[in-house]
Amino acid sequence: MAVGEAGRLRPIDWGVLGYVAISSGVAVSRMGRIPGLAWALVANALVIALVLLLGTSGLGRFGRGLREVYPLVLAVILYGALDLLGGHGGIPTHEPTIQRWELAVFGQQVSHTWWERYPSPFWSTLLHAVYASYYLVVAAGPLWFLIRSDQENLRRTIAAISATYGICFVIYLLYPVAGPNYEFPRPSAEFISNLPAHLVYSLLQRGSSYGAAFPSSHVAAALVAALVTLGGSRRLGMVLLIPALILPVAVVYTQMHYAMDAIAGVILSLLVFGGTLALDPRLGREGKRAGTEAPARR
Repeated sequence: MAVGEAGRLRPIDWGVLGYVAISSGVAVSRMGRIPGLAWALVANALVIALVLLLGTSGLGRFGRGLREVYPLVLAVILYGALDLLGGHGGIPTHEPTIQRWELAVFGQQVSHTWWERYPSPFWSTLLHAVYASYYLVVAAGPLWFLIRSDQENLRRTIAAISATYGICFVIYLLYPVAGPNYEFPRPSAEFISNLPAHLVYSLLQRGSSYGAAFPSSHVAAALVAALVTLGGSRRLGMVLLIPALILPVAVVYTQMHYAMDAIAGVILSLLVFGGTLALDPRLGREGKRAGTEAPARR
């Protein structure tokens, strides 16, 4: 039985288990300082049980479908758990270092000064909308391939996005950075008095994790999702690539991330996508064929 079939753990499953091991180690090391981390260990035990259960043979149709998409669903839960592991802001962050890098490269704290010097209702509305579109960009490719029963591209896309999240989450645990949204005063009421901005702040209030800024997972995951989707569906990939390419600007102008967060996110996305190409060279070839020879993947 080949790796990836029912009854065997796949590389992506081992990746999930590896992350659970790292986060469990972090939880144990911080239990004396942060109350409630025992629940993180309980949650990790449930994740391990889920991975092992989905790795068994004899799964029904629902189980097989869940096995394909669970890493991406799990990423949402694990992102929320970062806030618990960070003590809801109770652990020291590496803000001074990132801000020094920002000053060294740009001569200023770009995320704070940019919108102040150029406060534009138009750009605020547009770039907050782009920021909010991140969720659609990440989900669109996997959902499209799932609907089309394109298992090969579904697995490849979810694996690449999950790897991006996994790397980001490990960095957040070991090198937490809060980001300008926590460090600087919120932009003026006039600047954020538009529907996309209200939506973004509402989402952050319900699901933001302290210490999860560097590198920007918004930038990294969106770019990886768009690039890998492009290999299986040229039309959808090109559509997703538009907001994904604007996101590095959007996260800085809206004061959600330092410019260094965005730059690190771009670099990480290129590394993950390059690794995906190296492991599966067919991705590049399929991307060239998708527009003309594979109408079923449009």
